[in-house]
Amino acid sequence: MSRALLLAIAVCVATCLWTLVKFRGETQGRTAPRLENNKAMRLVCISDTHDYHQEIQIPDGDVLIHAGDFTEGGSTSDIRRFNEWLGT
Repeated sequence: MSRALLLAIAVCVATCLWTLVKFRGETQGRTAPRLENNKAMRLVCISDTHDYHQEIQIPDGDVLIHAGDFTEGGSTSDIRRFNEWLGT
């Protein structure tokens, strides 16, 4: 596994953990979000894809979190391509 990929995974995990810790106090005493079929919500986290988002196989999930840079240069065309891939 490349160093860049390991770093991207570490950033993604850290971001997800920070989010869970941040909202933990706000959700105490309440039940965790559930889907209609009463299954727990599955979060998928990716990070720092830098224009390589189309080459990543993303597992099934209920919520996709993209943390970090999704383009290399941030051009308007890069942003449009990412938005089209995301499906919004």
